[in-house]
Amino acid sequence: MLYYIVLLAVISLFAWIEYDTKKSDYKQAKLLNEQFDEWIKSDATSQKPSNAIFAELYKKRYGKEVHPQNIVQRNGSVISTNQVDVVGSFPSLNRHILAPQIILLNNLEAYYEAEYYKIKSVKAMTLYIISLPLQLLKYIGIDDAKTSSRIFQLLIWIIGLFLPPLKDLLISFLKFLMSSK
Repeated sequence: MLYYIVLLAVISLFAWIEYDTKKSDYKQAKLLNEQFDEWIKSDATSQKPSNAIFAELYKKRYGKEVHPQNIVQRNGSVISTNQVDVVGSFPSLNRHILAPQIILLNNLEAYYEAEYYKIKSVKAMTLYIISLPLQLLKYIGIDDAKTSSRIFQLLIWIIGLFLPPLKDLLISFLKFLMSSK
């Protein structure tokens, strides 16, 4: 019985960490968007939004660290094209990258809001709990899309749920083997 209580406590802890992470990401994205709006409206005199938080949320969402933006500048008859990293330049009032920054911030806030409200549902939390072994595989760097990963998940749940009865059977079997000699 103690085994199942500990197992339930560990599962609950992981579920709470996932929920809290989604909530924190959403709050950070929302606050960053509000700070950026205020910063633009005050013409860069209010508190500057954090580039580190923006880069972290962007990388977590898109899986990359840069968002290149082409900039075309005309100076008389000379046309030059350059590329700017929107993530690395954040926050900036440069007219060439202001719109992409606003779009990215709105997309990040919408994404993290959807993730936060999704994890609050019973279905999403149940799916997360079922996929805990896959989360472990992802954490250590093993691809979770492979069939072997799915088999690993099934084995972990079977062994995890039936460990106490299997342990008793194994002990009984070993005692039987020892007594038959």
